[in-house]
Amino acid sequence: DYLVIDSPPGTGDEPLSVAQLIPDAWGLIVTTPQELAMADVRKSINFCRRIGMRLLGVVENMSGLVCPHCGEKIDVFGRGGAEDMAERMQVRLLASLPLDKDFAAWADRGGAKKGHYRDLPNVSEALDEMVEEVVELTSLGEMPAKAEESGGSGEDLTARAEAPEKEREEEMEIDAIPTENGLLCAHFGHCEKFTLVDAGNGGEPAIREVCDAPPHEPGLLPRWLAEKGVKKVIAGGMGARAQQIFAESGVEVICGAPPLEPLQVVRQYLEGTLELGENACDH
Repeated sequence: DYLVIDSPPGTGDEPLSVAQLIPDAWGLIVTTPQELAMADVRKSINFCRRIGMRLLGVVENMSGLVCPHCGEKIDVFGRGGAEDMAERMQVRLLASLPLDKDFAAWADRGGAKKGHYRDLPNVSEALDEMVEEVVELTSLGEMPAKAEESGGSGEDLTARAEAPEKEREEEMEIDAIPTENGLLCAHFGHCEKFTLVDAGNGGEPAIREVCDAPPHEPGLLPRWLAEKGVKKVIAGGMGARAQQIFAESGVEVICGAPPLEPLQVVRQYLEGTLELGENACDH
Protein backbone atom coordinates (compact mmCIF):
# COMPACT_ATOMS: atom_id res chain seq x y z
CA ASP A 1 0.00 0.00 0.00
CA TYR A 2 1.08 3.58 -0.68
CA LEU A 3 0.17 6.71 1.23
CA VAL A 4 0.15 9.74 -1.10
CA ILE A 5 0.41 13.16 0.57
CA ASP A 6 -0.47 16.00 -1.80
CA SER A 7 1.37 19.12 -0.63
CA PRO A 8 0.81 22.69 -1.85
CA PRO A 9 3.31 24.06 -4.40
CA GLY A 10 6.64 25.27 -3.14
CA THR A 11 8.87 24.48 -0.18
CA GLY A 12 6.74 25.58 2.75
CA ASP A 13 5.92 23.99 6.09
CA GLU A 14 3.93 21.06 4.66
CA PRO A 15 6.75 19.18 2.86
CA LEU A 16 9.11 19.94 5.74
CA SER A 17 6.58 18.45 8.19
CA VAL A 18 6.32 15.34 6.01
CA ALA A 19 10.11 14.95 6.07
CA GLN A 20 10.14 15.32 9.86
CA LEU A 21 7.25 12.95 10.57
CA ILE A 22 7.93 10.36 7.83
CA PRO A 23 11.71 10.28 7.46
CA ASP A 24 11.67 7.46 4.87
CA ALA A 25 9.21 9.30 2.58
CA TRP A 26 9.93 9.72 -1.12
CA GLY A 27 9.39 12.88 -3.12
CA LEU A 28 7.45 13.04 -6.39
CA ILE A 29 7.43 16.50 -7.98
CA VAL A 30 4.54 17.65 -10.19
CA THR A 31 4.96 20.52 -12.62
CA THR A 32 3.29 22.14 -15.59
CA PRO A 33 5.18 23.12 -18.76
CA GLN A 34 5.42 26.87 -18.04
CA GLU A 35 8.82 28.24 -17.06
CA LEU A 36 7.34 30.06 -14.07
CA ALA A 37 6.06 26.75 -12.63
CA MET A 38 9.38 25.00 -13.24
CA ALA A 39 11.25 27.71 -11.35
CA ASP A 40 9.36 26.57 -8.22
CA VAL A 41 10.00 22.94 -9.12
CA ARG A 42 13.76 23.50 -9.23
CA LYS A 43 13.56 24.87 -5.69
CA SER A 44 11.50 21.85 -4.60
CA ILE A 45 14.07 19.45 -6.05
CA ASN A 46 16.92 21.24 -4.27
CA PHE A 47 14.84 21.25 -1.07
CA CYS A 48 14.40 17.45 -1.20
CA ARG A 49 18.11 16.97 -1.79
CA ARG A 50 19.09 19.20 1.10
CA ILE A 51 16.97 17.30 3.63
CA GLY A 52 17.97 13.87 2.29
CA MET A 53 14.63 12.90 0.76
CA ARG A 54 14.96 10.47 -2.13
CA LEU A 55 13.36 11.74 -5.35
CA LEU A 56 11.25 9.44 -7.50
CA GLY A 57 11.15 11.97 -10.31
CA VAL A 58 9.00 14.60 -12.00
CA VAL A 59 5.52 14.35 -13.53
CA GLU A 60 4.51 16.95 -16.11
CA ASN A 61 0.82 17.76 -15.82
CA MET A 62 -1.25 19.64 -18.44
CA SER A 63 1.25 18.59 -21.10
CA GLY A 64 -0.78 19.66 -24.09
CA LEU A 65 -4.50 19.55 -24.87
CA VAL A 66 -6.02 16.53 -26.60
CA CYS A 67 -8.61 17.74 -29.10
CA PRO A 68 -11.88 15.87 -28.44
CA HIS A 69 -12.77 15.99 -32.14
CA CYS A 70 -9.64 14.89 -33.97
CA GLY A 71 -7.43 13.54 -31.17
CA GLU A 72 -4.53 15.85 -32.07
CA LYS A 73 -2.40 17.18 -29.21
CA ILE A 74 -2.07 20.97 -28.93
CA ASP A 75 0.91 22.24 -26.91
CA VAL A 76 -0.95 25.03 -25.12
CA PHE A 77 1.84 25.72 -22.61
CA GLY A 78 4.83 24.82 -24.78
CA ARG A 79 6.69 21.59 -25.38
CA GLY A 80 9.74 19.91 -23.88
CA GLY A 81 10.25 22.25 -20.93
CA ALA A 82 9.86 19.62 -18.22
CA GLU A 83 12.05 17.15 -20.10
CA ASP A 84 14.86 19.71 -20.44
CA MET A 85 14.51 20.74 -16.79
CA ALA A 86 14.59 17.12 -15.59
CA GLU A 87 17.72 16.46 -17.63
CA ARG A 88 19.48 19.55 -16.24
CA MET A 89 18.46 18.70 -12.66
CA GLN A 90 19.36 15.00 -13.18
CA VAL A 91 15.98 13.59 -12.18
CA ARG A 92 13.64 11.19 -13.98
CA LEU A 93 10.69 12.45 -16.02
CA LEU A 94 8.16 9.82 -15.00
CA ALA A 95 5.21 10.91 -17.14
CA SER A 96 3.71 13.70 -19.22
CA LEU A 97 -0.06 13.84 -18.75
CA PRO A 98 -2.20 15.88 -21.16
CA LEU A 99 -5.22 18.06 -20.51
CA ASP A 100 -8.03 15.60 -21.19
CA LYS A 101 -11.72 16.18 -20.50
CA ASP A 102 -12.41 12.47 -19.86
CA PHE A 103 -9.56 12.31 -17.35
CA ALA A 104 -10.90 15.41 -15.56
CA ALA A 105 -14.43 14.00 -15.49
CA TRP A 106 -13.13 10.67 -14.16
CA ALA A 107 -11.32 12.45 -11.33
CA ASP A 108 -14.41 14.55 -10.51
CA ARG A 109 -16.49 11.35 -10.25
CA GLY A 110 -14.14 9.99 -7.60
CA GLY A 111 -11.30 8.50 -9.60
CA ALA A 112 -10.70 4.79 -9.09
CA LYS A 113 -13.90 4.50 -7.04
CA LYS A 114 -15.90 5.10 -10.23
CA GLY A 115 -13.96 3.11 -12.80
CA HIS A 116 -10.41 2.22 -13.77
CA TYR A 117 -8.16 4.75 -15.46
CA ARG A 118 -7.38 2.19 -18.17
CA ASP A 119 -10.70 3.24 -19.68
CA LEU A 120 -9.03 6.59 -20.50
CA PRO A 121 -6.99 6.00 -23.68
CA ASN A 122 -5.19 9.36 -23.67
CA VAL A 123 -3.63 8.93 -20.24
CA SER A 124 -3.72 5.24 -19.28
CA GLU A 125 -0.44 4.25 -20.95
CA ALA A 126 1.50 7.13 -19.36
CA LEU A 127 -0.03 6.40 -15.95
CA ASP A 128 0.81 2.69 -16.23
CA GLU A 129 4.44 3.47 -17.00
CA MET A 130 4.64 5.94 -14.12
CA VAL A 131 3.10 3.50 -11.63
CA GLU A 132 5.41 0.67 -12.72
CA GLU A 133 8.48 2.85 -12.30
CA VAL A 134 7.36 4.14 -8.89
CA VAL A 135 6.73 0.58 -7.66
CA GLU A 136 10.11 -0.57 -8.95
CA LEU A 137 12.00 2.35 -7.42
CA THR A 138 10.35 2.08 -4.02
CA SER A 139 10.72 -1.71 -3.93
CA LEU A 140 14.35 -1.98 -4.99
CA GLY A 141 15.84 1.46 -4.46
CA GLU A 142 17.93 2.51 -1.50
CA MET A 143 15.77 4.33 1.01
CA PRO A 144 16.97 7.73 2.26
CA ALA A 145 18.67 7.88 5.62
CA LYS A 146 16.37 8.48 8.56
CA ALA A 147 16.70 11.77 10.40
CA GLU A 148 18.23 10.11 13.49
CA GLU A 149 20.92 8.39 11.42
CA SER A 150 22.21 11.71 10.13
CA GLY A 151 21.87 13.51 13.43
CA GLY A 152 18.56 14.87 12.19
CA SER A 153 15.94 15.91 14.66
CA GLY A 154 13.00 17.95 13.41
CA GLU A 155 14.90 21.14 14.27
CA ASP A 156 17.97 19.86 12.41
CA LEU A 157 15.91 19.21 9.30
CA THR A 158 14.47 22.70 9.47
CA ALA A 159 17.96 24.18 9.77
CA ARG A 160 19.24 22.06 6.88
CA ALA A 161 16.34 23.17 4.73
CA GLU A 162 16.71 26.86 5.52
CA ALA A 163 20.44 27.52 5.94
CA PRO A 164 21.62 26.42 2.46
CA GLU A 165 18.75 28.37 0.94
CA LYS A 166 19.97 31.51 2.65
CA GLU A 167 23.49 30.85 1.43
CA ARG A 168 22.22 30.32 -2.10
CA GLU A 169 20.19 33.54 -1.94
CA GLU A 170 23.30 35.46 -0.93
CA GLU A 171 25.31 34.02 -3.83
CA MET A 172 22.56 34.22 -6.47
CA GLU A 173 22.39 37.31 -8.66
CA ILE A 174 18.90 38.65 -9.23
CA ASP A 175 18.31 40.53 -12.47
CA ALA A 176 15.23 42.72 -12.99
CA ILE A 177 13.63 43.08 -16.43
CA PRO A 178 10.89 45.72 -16.93
CA THR A 179 8.18 43.80 -18.76
CA GLU A 180 5.07 44.50 -20.80
CA ASN A 181 3.05 41.80 -22.59
CA GLY A 182 5.73 39.25 -21.75
CA LEU A 183 8.58 41.18 -23.38
CA LEU A 184 11.20 43.65 -22.16
CA CYS A 185 9.59 47.09 -22.03
CA ALA A 186 11.50 49.96 -23.61
CA HIS A 187 10.46 52.48 -20.95
CA PHE A 188 11.66 51.44 -17.50
CA GLY A 189 9.44 53.82 -15.54
CA HIS A 190 6.20 52.96 -17.35
CA CYS A 191 6.24 49.15 -17.52
CA GLU A 192 3.33 47.10 -16.16
CA LYS A 193 5.41 44.40 -14.46
CA PHE A 194 8.94 43.48 -13.41
CA THR A 195 10.28 39.99 -14.05
CA LEU A 196 12.95 39.00 -11.53
CA VAL A 197 15.36 36.35 -12.83
CA ASP A 198 17.78 34.23 -10.82
CA ALA A 199 21.05 34.38 -12.73
CA GLY A 200 24.66 33.45 -12.08
CA ASN A 201 26.07 30.58 -10.01
CA GLY A 202 26.87 28.89 -13.31
CA GLY A 203 23.30 27.57 -13.61
CA GLU A 204 20.46 28.10 -16.02
CA PRO A 205 18.62 31.42 -15.49
CA ALA A 206 15.19 30.91 -13.96
CA ILE A 207 12.26 33.21 -13.33
CA ARG A 208 12.07 33.99 -9.64
CA GLU A 209 9.05 36.27 -9.52
CA VAL A 210 6.81 38.34 -11.77
CA CYS A 211 5.50 41.30 -9.81
CA ASP A 212 3.28 44.25 -10.62
CA ALA A 213 5.13 47.53 -10.86
CA PRO A 214 4.44 49.93 -7.96
CA PRO A 215 2.93 53.38 -8.59
CA HIS A 216 5.18 55.63 -10.65
CA GLU A 217 6.76 58.04 -8.19
CA PRO A 218 10.15 59.77 -8.49
CA GLY A 219 12.90 57.56 -7.03
CA LEU A 220 10.54 54.76 -5.88
CA LEU A 221 11.36 52.04 -8.42
CA PRO A 222 15.15 51.91 -7.82
CA ARG A 223 14.71 51.64 -4.05
CA TRP A 224 11.90 49.09 -4.37
CA LEU A 225 13.97 46.81 -6.62
CA ALA A 226 17.06 47.18 -4.43
CA GLU A 227 14.99 46.05 -1.43
CA LYS A 228 14.07 42.91 -3.39
CA GLY A 229 17.76 42.04 -3.70
CA VAL A 230 18.14 43.00 -7.35
CA LYS A 231 21.78 43.30 -8.44
CA LYS A 232 21.30 44.24 -12.08
CA VAL A 233 18.59 45.90 -14.16
CA ILE A 234 18.50 45.25 -17.90
CA ALA A 235 16.25 47.78 -19.61
CA GLY A 236 15.55 49.41 -22.94
CA GLY A 237 15.91 52.88 -21.51
CA MET A 238 16.26 54.68 -18.19
CA GLY A 239 16.59 58.28 -17.10
CA ALA A 240 19.78 59.66 -15.59
CA ARG A 241 18.24 60.26 -12.15
CA ALA A 242 17.03 56.64 -11.85
CA GLN A 243 20.45 55.37 -12.91
CA GLN A 244 22.06 57.54 -10.23
CA ILE A 245 19.77 56.14 -7.50
CA PHE A 246 20.52 52.59 -8.64
CA ALA A 247 24.25 53.31 -8.50
CA GLU A 248 23.87 54.61 -4.96
CA SER A 249 22.16 51.32 -4.04
CA GLY A 250 24.88 49.20 -5.65
CA VAL A 251 22.67 48.04 -8.54
CA GLU A 252 24.19 47.82 -12.02
CA VAL A 253 22.14 49.19 -14.93
CA ILE A 254 22.30 47.94 -18.53
CA CYS A 255 20.41 50.08 -21.08
CA GLY A 256 19.59 49.66 -24.75
CA ALA A 257 18.34 46.05 -24.55
CA PRO A 258 15.93 44.82 -27.24
CA PRO A 259 12.28 43.77 -26.59
CA LEU A 260 12.82 40.03 -25.96
CA GLU A 261 11.42 37.58 -23.40
CA PRO A 262 13.09 38.10 -19.98
CA LEU A 263 14.86 34.72 -19.86
CA GLN A 264 16.16 35.26 -23.38
CA VAL A 265 17.49 38.67 -22.36
CA VAL A 266 19.37 37.26 -19.37
CA ARG A 267 20.71 34.23 -21.27
CA GLN A 268 22.05 36.41 -24.07
CA TYR A 269 23.59 38.83 -21.58
CA LEU A 270 25.36 36.00 -19.73
CA GLU A 271 26.56 34.56 -23.03
CA GLY A 272 27.80 37.95 -24.21
CA THR A 273 25.51 37.94 -27.26
CA LEU A 274 22.92 40.53 -26.17
CA GLU A 275 22.92 43.31 -28.75
CA LEU A 276 22.57 46.66 -27.00
CA GLY A 277 21.42 49.82 -28.74
CA GLU A 278 21.03 53.39 -27.54
CA ASN A 279 19.34 54.29 -24.28
CA ALA A 280 15.64 54.57 -25.24
CA CYS A 281 15.06 57.17 -22.52
CA ASP A 282 16.63 60.61 -22.99
CA HIS A 283 15.53 62.44 -19.82
